[in-house]
Amino acid sequence: MKTKINIICTVLLLIVTACGDIEVRYFTKINLDGTIFKRVTAVGDSSAIYNKPFSFDTSLGWDITYKKEITKSVEDTLYYAIAEQTFESIDALNRVMHSNKDTALTENVHVNLNSKFRWFFTFHEYEEIFIQRFPYKHLKVEDFLSAEEQAYFFNDDTTVIIGMSENEVEEFDKQGETKWVDFLMSSINIEYIRLVEQYASSHNYDIPDEHFSKKMAEVFQVAIEDGPELPMICQISDSLLSSSWISKAYEEGYFENFERQLNDEIVIISGRKYVVEVDVPGLIYYSNADFIDEGVVKWQFKAGSFSYKDFTAEVSYRTTNWWAIIITLLIITSSIIYTLYFSRKKKFH
Repeated sequence: MKTKINIICTVLLLIVTACGDIEVRYFTKINLDGTIFKRVTAVGDSSAIYNKPFSFDTSLGWDITYKKEITKSVEDTLYYAIAEQTFESIDALNRVMHSNKDTALTENVHVNLNSKFRWFFTFHEYEEIFIQRFPYKHLKVEDFLSAEEQAYFFNDDTTVIIGMSENEVEEFDKQGETKWVDFLMSSINIEYIRLVEQYASSHNYDIPDEHFSKKMAEVFQVAIEDGPELPMICQISDSLLSSSWISKAYEEGYFENFERQLNDEIVIISGRKYVVEVDVPGLIYYSNADFIDEGVVKWQFKAGSFSYKDFTAEVSYRTTNWWAIIITLLIITSSIIYTLYFSRKKKFH
């Protein structure tokens, strides 16, 4: 863990510039019959495109094609990998796009479509959720970093420092870095305590008290610079509890997944770009999209938008139930005819 945590300070400003040679485009068309057409396009150089550019299993019914084009402006060649499929329902889409075995190494997308019938109209709420890649959700990153700091550190948004002096930018970097590290280490400590308590409960050991949690928080804060790695942390835990079962749990492989996460899924370095477009079959009345054009909503963002919290693309729209209108008109017409007929009949009698 020590090696991975030690690089935090040196890579912070590189987060949004590394691995930025690929763009992933998600296009969704919602059809009136309930089917969903999905097209995912990866755009980049040949090495990226021909080396598993998609996070989902492309063998699950996807039609895969490749193409390339020369961009005249920069005289470069762009390569495209295109995956297309029509799904019979949202559930079918999620079975392919969403994975319960979440990992920070790839994006994980879950889709919701909720509809409310209101006779003449049906109101639909569509969500495409890019699930947080940081493995622990015990704390909210927005409780540590401001919106401006998140935009700057995770999405390369330098507009937040426009007008700042060199010293002010340096201080902004330093404060944001400190708060980000505090978020990381606090989250890691909570997860470690959760695992220790879970092991204690399942093996009939005394569950550590709050004093233990506070002491371990101090240990993890020290681990930022040159502190102990996980085996030593387990030994320190045992010394605080006058026990040996935590080190034994480590030796048995109990913390294996936790250790893997510390090595691979804590500091997320990616500048990958994303474009999400949704074509809806109705009148849009709300969306948090960046652009809306004739029934198509569009978002543009970077991987940092869902590195430490979920990113949700939302659009709400209304469809017209013409059959309900026709039935209503028939009922009204029949009622009028019935009324006129009997009023006339009564008049002649």
